[in-house]
Amino acid sequence: MQESGSRRNIGETVQLDTDVVGPFGYYVDFSRTFTAGYGLPSFQATKKQKKHYNLALEMVKHNMALLKPGASFDNVTFNAWPIPEEFQGHKYHVQTHGTGMTGEYPYIFHPSDWASHG
Repeated sequence: MQESGSRRNIGETVQLDTDVVGPFGYYVDFSRTFTAGYGLPSFQATKKQKKHYNLALEMVKHNMALLKPGASFDNVTFNAWPIPEEFQGHKYHVQTHGTGMTGEYPYIFHPSDWASHG
C-alpha cells in the first residue's frame, strides 16, 4: 500500500494493484506481478520467485474452479486453497472479491474470519 517509485533492480519482484471506475460506473481491478528484467538474456528467476509463482498459480487455479453458478459463499470460503502459514501475515483481508457496478462485492472472507464477517 504505497506509491510506486523509480527503482529499477533487475530480478526484483514488483507487484501492482490499482482500481479504476470507468465509463457508466464500471469498476475494474488490475493486479499484476512482474519480475524486473524477465526476458533479458541474463535473467534468471530465483528458487524463491519460482516457488511463489507456482504457489500463486496453484491457488488461482484451485479457487477459480470453485467459482461457478450456484456456489455459496461458505462453500467457496471453506473449500478455498489453504494459505500456507508462512504467508498468513501478508494475506489480503478477503480471499476473493468481485468487481462490477458496486465496487468489490461480493466479499468472500477467509475461513478464520467467517464467524465475524462471513
